[in-house]
Amino acid sequence: MRRSLLFAIACAAVLLAPSTASAKEIAGVSVCGGDGCREVTDEQMWPALVEGGPGANGPARPLEHFSVTVRVLAEDDETVEWSYVAVPSRGLMQGDDGSWMTMTPATRKALLGLTQGRVALAAGEMPPGKDLPTARVDEVFSPAEAPPPAADDASPWPWLGGIALVALVLGLLAWRRRDGPLGSGAAART
Repeated sequence: MRRSLLFAIACAAVLLAPSTASAKEIAGVSVCGGDGCREVTDEQMWPALVEGGPGANGPARPLEHFSVTVRVLAEDDETVEWSYVAVPSRGLMQGDDGSWMTMTPATRKALLGLTQGRVALAAGEMPPGKDLPTARVDEVFSPAEAPPPAADDASPWPWLGGIALVALVLGLLAWRRRDGPLGSGAAART
């Protein structure tokens, strides 16, 4: 019993341990500012530095920023680089294509720590960006109309009309009976 419990705990520890497989694909990360570039030596930070968040609109004007370069080892042992602009104070990052994203909390925390006390790149050096496309309305959808009122809220007039129709038919039948077949009662009176 004790061995199986220890085995189960060991398996859970292996499964729940933080994965470093994605960090092995990353060959290096550097953060550049006005005071030069610094290599990020803590490999545990690398995964957070390559996460992108949801799309966002960029700042209204250029801001002081940092440049983050990520080097990834490709399948053929070739190193591929890509960079992004980071504005940790605003929680924004700009990809190579100029689109803006909101940083994930882990990315922002890592970059705030890595840039603390560093000199940022000048606002005038920020590359132009692309904002999110504005929404365009192609079609307006209206919800279905309200269902007809329930039977409790129905008007009494259909019922009264039905009762009047039944009364009229019964009255005609009674009148025909009184006169006999084919109106013989009227001929007998004259």
